[in-house]
Amino acid sequence: MAFDSTKLTRIAHGNGMTQWFYKTDDLAADVDTLDYFLEAIKYLNQGDFIFAHCDLAGTPQYGLFVVVQNDGTNIDVADINDFAAVNTD
Repeated sequence: MAFDSTKLTRIAHGNGMTQWFYKTDDLAADVDTLDYFLEAIKYLNQGDFIFAHCDLAGTPQYGLFVVVQNDGTNIDVADINDFAAVNTD
């Protein structure tokens, strides 16, 4: 699938950094692809956090992406920091 700008919401902004929320049916590995967020390159800055719900139609994955590159031409996020990776109960 592809990035859907209607699913990206700014939740906090300050001190030159923004926090976002994004939900998608795409796999986290697909969201982590170079230029997945290209349509939002004007809004996402290096260091921004994107809290995400991924693969909502399959096995949901919840976590955090960090924008690690935005040079005005290409944009990339780090691999997801998975919030639900460990559940021992």
